Amino acid sequence: MVADDTPWADPSSVVSETKPFGRMKGDGTLLMTKNIFQSYSLCGRHYRKKAFGKTLFGKKPDGQTSYISQKKTTSFLRCVGTCSTTSRCKAAQYNLNISTCTMFDTSMFSGFSQNEATNTFIRDGY
Repeated sequence: MVADDTPWADPSSVVSETKPFGRMKGDGTLLMTKNIFQSYSLCGRHYRKKAFGKTLFGKKPDGQTSYISQKKTTSFLRCVGTCSTTSRCKAAQYNLNISTCTMFDTSMFSGFSQNEATNTFIRDGY
């Protein structure tokens, strides 16, 4: 079951009696399902983890001056996980078209702008 504090949940990922299981798709969004065989295990209670935050779907950091690192990765979830293990990472941008994760510190961007090919994880706490 999807925990209520999952940071990358979106409005369509609400747990219900008819769709109690969640499956994370490659773009980082959750697909709710009633079929346990189509679901993947997804842990919650992220406030006890190293980092927590939220996802901005279809947005990217704007006014970038530099970045901490940039590398290919297989999913948005891996990008979020990498950011949570790097103490300087305050935002992680995942490009859906080229499967690239770019991590930023606070001073390395000025805000956010629309970009449908990008999801960005914003780290709120540690």
